[in-house]
Amino acid sequence: MSLIEVLVAVSILSLGIVALVSGLATAAIGSNYNQQQGLADAELRTMAEQLKLLAGTGYVPCASSYPLTANAPDFTTTARVVKVLAGGALVDRVPGCTTDDGLQMVELRISSATGTRIDERLVVYVRKP
Repeated sequence: MSLIEVLVAVSILSLGIVALVSGLATAAIGSNYNQQQGLADAELRTMAEQLKLLAGTGYVPCASSYPLTANAPDFTTTARVVKVLAGGALVDRVPGCTTDDGLQMVELRISSATGTRIDERLVVYVRKP
């Protein structure tokens, strides 16, 4: 075998190893992202259940948000009232809300505090019991 043949063989093997390692890295990153999305979705469902329990014990007319907690420290969460029923129609909730006919559209949102770019939303309707 000549020197050129050896160099060609080494370069082909090197390219194969680089492709294999980068494929494994891509799979690991994709797996982590998928795990974070699943965790965020589970936390949103938990927040919806908390809101159901909270709203069942006392409806808050003209509320701007609800105090819900998430168990995942890597995420930031919000539960804000987006619309209220006023005069038979869902209208945007404005500061100084005075009319709330017993139905609120609440947006539950969870986003990652780390660099994984997870941003999930769930809309829940809360009504006066």
